[in-house]
Amino acid sequence: MSNLTITIEAPEIVKALTALTAALQPVASPASKDKPLPPISATKLGQSTDLAQPAPVQAAPVYQAPVTSPVQIATPTETTADDPAPQAPTAAPSFTVEQVGKAGADLLAADPGKMPELLGLLNQFGAQAITELKPDQIGAFATALRGLGAKI
Repeated sequence: MSNLTITIEAPEIVKALTALTAALQPVASPASKDKPLPPISATKLGQSTDLAQPAPVQAAPVYQAPVTSPVQIATPTETTADDPAPQAPTAAPSFTVEQVGKAGADLLAADPGKMPELLGLLNQFGAQAITELKPDQIGAFATALRGLGAKI
């Protein structure tokens, strides 16, 4: 077993302890005036006192299990000309005709000069109006409308 000595240098704590012990001194009664109480004083830290020394604390051994984690190394797969290139999903988010119509109207309200671009976009989709778009075209149209600056 080994001993552990800790030295703390904190003069403020010594002053605080001195003030505390002075405040905790019992007030001498008139009968005890002839027998003054011995003063209680804080001793310099590190010196022995009359108080019983606490038993030394032995630190418990610390066990740390070894950490192992499996390492997987990804190996690139060979691609051939017959393998199709991976495609990013092309599904456009679903929008309603009302949402697309409002986005187009808001775009024109903010910038009326966008009307020719909006009409050109409708022509690209083969429609004269948003209501003529096929249901499977609405998502792609909304994405293209966003490209013109619409908030949708």
